[in-house]
Amino acid sequence: VIVGGIDMMSQSLVLAKKPHIVIATPGRLIDHMENTKGFSLRALKFLVMDEADRILNMDFETEVGPHGRVFTLL
Repeated sequence: VIVGGIDMMSQSLVLAKKPHIVIATPGRLIDHMENTKGFSLRALKFLVMDEADRILNMDFETEVGPHGRVFTLL
């Protein structure tokens, strides 16, 4: 689970193991995509977005852009 308020370094260590499933808030996911060396969405089988309503308020699809596809489930 990748969320704000938890130490970035400990989350980076978990992401370095290349998990197949990540549950993340949009802001923290973007933070890791930009700042965590070696982390990408390519190894993921499933990405579960917490606070999905924030995706509508952010330009999240543009941020994710070439890194993956965004599916909206309501």
